[in-house]
Amino acid sequence: MAKGNNIVSIDAARRRAVCDRYGKLDDLVRAFGPTKTEHAALYKEMQGWADADKLAAEETTSYEGSEYRVHVGMRAEEGQFSVPAKKSIWKLLKTSKSWKLFAITQKAVSAELGEEVMTAHLTRARTGSRKITAVAIAPAEAA
Repeated sequence: MAKGNNIVSIDAARRRAVCDRYGKLDDLVRAFGPTKTEHAALYKEMQGWADADKLAAEETTSYEGSEYRVHVGMRAEEGQFSVPAKKSIWKLLKTSKSWKLFAITQKAVSAELGEEVMTAHLTRARTGSRKITAVAIAPAEAA
């Protein structure tokens, strides 16, 4: 693995500065993690209240605490193609173009056909994004 001070290029100073700034921001983001997790859990709980109160999809409501009023909006509108619509699109676009439009997720295949079938038909390649991890440098190493 290349170390920042071994970079032989005119942008070595910029790379060092970006690494340092990223590391500081990464520390802040990681420290915020528990707050984000709790926020997401409370958000999900409040969404459940609307379902438990049997609100229609287009209805809105609000709930109050001692310090905050939280507004719950109507359900978002989502579009889906029916099976007949997909067949029609398939015919219009021809098979090769249709494959690019209709994605089949690994989760859906696994849920419908089982993990074994999904794994047997799955091809894996390292085409995803790279993970970047910041690690603080001890003062003696930074010098």
